[in-house]
Amino acid sequence: MLNKELTDLINTNVAKLIIDFTNEGQVYESWFFTIHRMIKKYKIKSSNIYFISCDSKLG
Repeated sequence: MLNKELTDLINTNVAKLIIDFTNEGQVYESWFFTIHRMIKKYKIKSSNIYFISCDSKLG
């Protein structure tokens, strides 16, 4: 999970959050909803979030 310090680094453009949806070639759509809740809960600036996916549904 993200702590306040990491969230602040992301929100102040110091760091980017990269989320990899690929797990050895498998894509888990259910992860998206959990991660979306985390982004809202921690109020992370969405312009600093990048997703890696091999699935055209999320692309």
